[in-house]
Amino acid sequence: MTQPSGHKKRTSQRVDRIAGIGFARFLKLLHSMSKEGLISLAVGEPDFGTATCVCEAAAQAASEGWTKYTPTSGFPELRRAIAANLKKRHGLEYDPETEILVTVGVSQAMDLGFRAMLDP
Repeated sequence: MTQPSGHKKRTSQRVDRIAGIGFARFLKLLHSMSKEGLISLAVGEPDFGTATCVCEAAAQAASEGWTKYTPTSGFPELRRAIAANLKKRHGLEYDPETEILVTVGVSQAMDLGFRAMLDP
């Protein structure tokens, strides 16, 4: 990628190497295939509205002050409930204080897992 004289390069070499491919191109391909009946699970963007009960629960939670960031490892009550569920359903025992981590989604969970195991 050449830059006009007097302009600073604004992207990393890694980004320069993937120019023209990547996520935008992937989404365009998915969009064209959706016309043929493909159901894409790539982005997690539903094609339906939010259920009324979810909207009501969100409004109630907001009115009760549940609008702050959660603890980084998840609410202690939730971690304890997860540990109890794992024990009840599968006979597995985990310490909710040190062995259970609640993430905001699979991307964060995978990122943290890879960072814990790999030295890039």
